Amino acid sequence: MKKKNKQIFYMNCMKCGKKFEEKNIEESHDIPKHLGGSDKDGRHWLCKKCHKDYEWLVFSRCANYIKNLSPEIKIRLKKIASFVKEDFFK
Repeated sequence: MKKKNKQIFYMNCMKCGKKFEEKNIEESHDIPKHLGGSDKDGRHWLCKKCHKDYEWLVFSRCANYIKNLSPEIKIRLKKIASFVKEDFFK
């Protein structure tokens, strides 16, 4: 049985502009899904490093926002974090 030649596709990272095999490009959402985003909010294609950098930037800016929330909301967030910890270490 003869093996089929697999065609390799390339894409450019929309941040750094470098060319990568398609398998090394990740779909990134303008509003990350873990923050309620969806495909209709927009998306872009990034290499793994740029995707990680983008996600970290979104996360760190959200964390800075959280620092300025009212004490009541911070208490609620601490409770949520506590529940997550309990579920994670079960």
